Amino acid sequence: SLLYSYYGMRAFSSGNLVSAFSLFEKSSEYWKNADALGKEGICLLLSGSSDEGMKLLDEAKVLRNGSDSSFEQFYQGTYYFLRKQPDKAVPLLEQSSADPAYSWDTIKILAVIHLDKNQPEEAERLMSPFLQSKVEAAQCDQAYVVIALDIFHGKKADARALLDRFPPEKLSPFWKSRFEKLRRQV
Repeated sequence: SLLYSYYGMRAFSSGNLVSAFSLFEKSSEYWKNADALGKEGICLLLSGSSDEGMKLLDEAKVLRNGSDSSFEQFYQGTYYFLRKQPDKAVPLLEQSSADPAYSWDTIKILAVIHLDKNQPEEAERLMSPFLQSKVEAAQCDQAYVVIALDIFHGKKADARALLDRFPPEKLSPFWKSRFEKLRRQV
């Protein structure tokens, strides 16, 4: 059971949701537990089978006496974020942020949500420990936040320089529209 779960996580981390689901399902056949069910549910959710995924997530929650794992909170929150449902995303992401494995990614997503709500001060508060270190933004989510905050503070040259490192043809449709909105502001 643990071996299937281990390889399921490796497949999941590689973006192979079908294989991950199959391995988690096999793990559940040997030992039905909340973690395996929750991981199956997340795979289904992210693969587009949201009703089936939510059903498995609910079963996992029942087995844990009403609680979710950080893994489930983070990926379910991300799922809602990507579907523009911040009211459902925020509580899940905030809960998952207590787990060091998800805290950095959670902070970036929450900062984007605050920017979407026109709350740059709150986004900056969340990101401030990372903005002070002058770490170069290498991922879309972090770059988006840094660019938006540069624009907010009138640092259009800095924003433009970072925007140039993220050409539209290299962005996913989700980020492409957001970056285009920023490009129009500089």
